[in-house]
Amino acid sequence: MKTQMDYLPTRLKKKVEKEKTRNADPKFDAIIAAVTANGGALRDATPVMKSDRDVVLCAVRQDGTFLRFASESLFSDREIVFTAVSNYGPALFFASPELRNDKALVIAACTQYGGALEFVSDSLRNDYDVTLAAVTQMGVALKHALSDMTDNFDVVLAAVKQNGFSLGFASKARRGDYEIVLAAVKQYGMALFHATPKLKGNRALVLAAVTQNPGALEYASSALREDEDFVITAFVKGAASAKSK
Repeated sequence: MKTQMDYLPTRLKKKVEKEKTRNADPKFDAIIAAVTANGGALRDATPVMKSDRDVVLCAVRQDGTFLRFASESLFSDREIVFTAVSNYGPALFFASPELRNDKALVIAACTQYGGALEFVSDSLRNDYDVTLAAVTQMGVALKHALSDMTDNFDVVLAAVKQNGFSLGFASKARRGDYEIVLAAVKQYGMALFHATPKLKGNRALVLAAVTQNPGALEYASSALREDEDFVITAFVKGAASAKSK
C-alpha cells in the first residue's frame, strides 16, 4: 500500500527525509549553534551533520579549511566548494575532479592562493587565465603550470615580478628573455643564477642584479667577474643599495 511519500517527487522525498533525520537528532540545534560560533566544531559533528549542506556551508563560510571535516559526498557540491576556496584556496585539494576542472571555481581558488594551481586539472593548468591568476598571487606557482604557460611571456613576467625566484620555473627561452630576466633580478638579484649564459654576461642586467643583491655577482659571466672596472662599479652599487635598505 502506497504512502504519501510514494507520491512525492524524488527531490522532495530527499528533503523530507533530511528533515526527519534532523528532527530525530536531538543534537542538531546544538551542533548548528556550535558551528555558527566556531566552524571548527564541524570536526566533532556526527556523520549525518557532516553531510548536511547547511551545517557545512555555515562552517566553510567562516574558514574554507573546515571543508576537510565535511563528508566526501559534499566535495562535489559547487556552492560549498566555491565558498571554501574563495577564502582558503588550498581547500581545492578536497574538490572533486569535476570541480577541479571548473574554470571560475579554480580561478577563485588561485586568486586567493596561487599554490592551489597544484590541485587544478591538467587542462586548466595550461589555461592562460587560470595560470595568470595563480602566478600573480604567488610567483612560484609557475612550477605547477604546464609547458605552454611556462613559455608564455605575460605569465612568466607576472610570476617574476611577484617573485624573481620564479625564473627558475620558466622555459629556457624565457630565461633568455632580457625583459623577463631584468624584472626577475630587480625583484630578487640571485635569480641571475637561472639566466642564460648570454644574459649573465650582459653588463646592465648583471648590474641590476648586483644592485638588488651584491651576492649575485657570483653568477655573472667570468668575463664580467674578471673586469675590474665592472666589479668596482657593481660593488659600489651593491653597497649603496644595501645601505639604503
